[in-house]
Amino acid sequence: MKQIVVIDPGLMEAGGHHAALLETLCESEKEDVKLSVFSHEHLDSALASKARSAKIEIVKHFKTNFYQHYDNGFQLKLSGLQQYIRHLAAEYLQVFKLVTEKNSQEKMVFFYPCLNWEHASSLSLALSFMQSELPIVHKVCCMFTPADRCDSNSFYYRMGFSTLSKFRNVKLYATDWETKEYYSSLNIPTKGYHPCYLLNWDEATVKRSKSQKTPHFLLYMGDAKENKGFTRLPELVESYIKRYEGNVDLTIQYTLAWDYPELAASISQLLLLNEKYEQLNLHNFFWEAPDLVNAFQEFTGFVCTYSPLTYKNKSSGLTWLAAYFNLHVVVSESCWIVRELDRLGSSYTISNSLFIEPRSVENSTRDSIYYQNLFTNLIKWLKE
Repeated sequence: MKQIVVIDPGLMEAGGHHAALLETLCESEKEDVKLSVFSHEHLDSALASKARSAKIEIVKHFKTNFYQHYDNGFQLKLSGLQQYIRHLAAEYLQVFKLVTEKNSQEKMVFFYPCLNWEHASSLSLALSFMQSELPIVHKVCCMFTPADRCDSNSFYYRMGFSTLSKFRNVKLYATDWETKEYYSSLNIPTKGYHPCYLLNWDEATVKRSKSQKTPHFLLYMGDAKENKGFTRLPELVESYIKRYEGNVDLTIQYTLAWDYPELAASISQLLLLNEKYEQLNLHNFFWEAPDLVNAFQEFTGFVCTYSPLTYKNKSSGLTWLAAYFNLHVVVSESCWIVRELDRLGSSYTISNSLFIEPRSVENSTRDSIYYQNLFTNLIKWLKE
């Protein structure tokens, strides 16, 4: 039996890609696998209970705020992050000791779902103190790149991940095409791509009815954030119902992990619109994997409200979901989302009004090898 240890300090609230990963693990076949997940100490209790029911060992371990320096790391520089890096490294090292002291499997895989440069520096420091001689493979997901890819910012990525890549038992995997190209430009070796872990793709079959008469558009899904266009939603609801003369279904799903005062007015408006229009389906809770699959089988399109400036070089999990379920996407300007849809052979419209015309659009040419790499089974990949 193979031991797989998921080490995810960012796994905490019921929302976002960390929670989606845990959902995927719960829904996956785990034959011949012993699966443990080390999460943040404040992991959502419902997520933890579901995981344990799925025979996943949950250890609420990390105290570090995983995203504490996501926005200000470059300003603080390495000198200003020393305490953070050392504290997280100590927590990583504690995981290594806990796992290796009580397990004697011949092979183990330690899986890190996403690391930024400061996390890579912490992991490198922890590995330099690791004493175990067990044959452990560390599979690391390189998800992030700097919004501004200037030389000073790239220096920190090169420093953090180059050091990490030098450990013989560490394998780095890019989240997407452009991330792989960026790391290659820094002479950081990656082994290819890791699977998109938002769903168990073996179970997420596309069963959309071709006779569906009423168009059904997803206007939003995920954490409520201003840079994801959440404040545009009330206007879009009114616009779509008017332009389709009421013959349309609209769905908005969001989670609110933290209080954002700038979103309060929009949330109040959406609650009123949900009472006013039967065409609107408002879900202000996390979708578990089966609910997500059922919902995406009903959608005909996705209205992407994300800021093109924020997503100029930033990846989006919703883009992969839209591509997999063959949804037509509308986005206001060209950005990473459009370039990725091109690679995945998905149809899209670029329109500042974010309006999808009621017509079908053929897919473009798909990079089939890249597509298969993204939508492969996570557990099988981890066992390789």
